[in-house]
Amino acid sequence: MQLQQELELLNAYQSKIKIHTEAQHEREIKELEQRVSIRRALLEQRDGSSPKDTHTHRQQFVRLDLHRAHRSPLFFQPVSTRVSLE
Repeated sequence: MQLQQELELLNAYQSKIKIHTEAQHEREIKELEQRVSIRRALLEQRDGSSPKDTHTHRQQFVRLDLHRAHRSPLFFQPVSTRVSLE
């Protein structure tokens, strides 16, 4: 009986952590997209490059970050979450 309760608590905790890390992941993706957007605007001003070229570079950058995130699930997790999972 006690083991069942502990298992339920553990599952609830893991679920909470998963939701938290997914939300953190989404926030960090949005932040990266904002940084890319700002950088793209600055590069366009400086270089006079076309928006189409810049958009292609942005897509490549986002794709690379998503690839890294899928390869390493701990990539976007904050340090405090990583420590608690170890």
